[in-house]
Amino acid sequence: GLVNNKNQPFKGGDARFKDISGPAGTPDKVINDYDLSIIGSALPEYYGGISTTLTYKRWALSPFLQFVSGNEIFNYVRYQNERISTLDNQSANVLNRWQYEGQQTDVPRALWNDPAGNSAFSSRWIEDGSYMRLKSVVLSYTVPTEFLAFRNAQFYVSAHNVFTLSKYLGYDPEFGYSQDQISLGIDYGLTPQPRQFIVGIKLGL
Repeated sequence: GLVNNKNQPFKGGDARFKDISGPAGTPDKVINDYDLSIIGSALPEYYGGISTTLTYKRWALSPFLQFVSGNEIFNYVRYQNERISTLDNQSANVLNRWQYEGQQTDVPRALWNDPAGNSAFSSRWIEDGSYMRLKSVVLSYTVPTEFLAFRNAQFYVSAHNVFTLSKYLGYDPEFGYSQDQISLGIDYGLTPQPRQFIVGIKLGL
């Protein structure tokens, strides 16, 4: 029994919106700006890191864990790839779209130009941005005595952005598109941080 702001009735396979309020302050069976609500924040509740150094004789292991918790992300990339309203390329997830009565799915039906507003900004595109990442780890071995013509030497191997634990469906939950408050938490699909491996030697003169 609901209609959108264009007086278009919702049908089977459409996204489900909640009728929160209307001009009189009570639900009016019309989904419009009166039904907007706060659905999250781009600012995390907790963030930080944990680092330590473990040593055994001449060996040393130094990991650094980074974490963020309690923030939400607008996955703009998924919004573009799952609207199902134009001829643009879409992700494989749209194969799960609603196509017949009784089908159970969380992907609305495909509609040209989206008259029902299924792709409107909503909690459908908001995801949990919490993550824990092994930001870096260094394994080193120190030669305390002379090494060739040098006083000492330290051999090491390091890795950065080793792995990330997250439920976020985008490329990378750690991104920084803009410092503008309005643009915080919007993932436009920036190149994810690369995984790097370095092998080196430090020489004491």
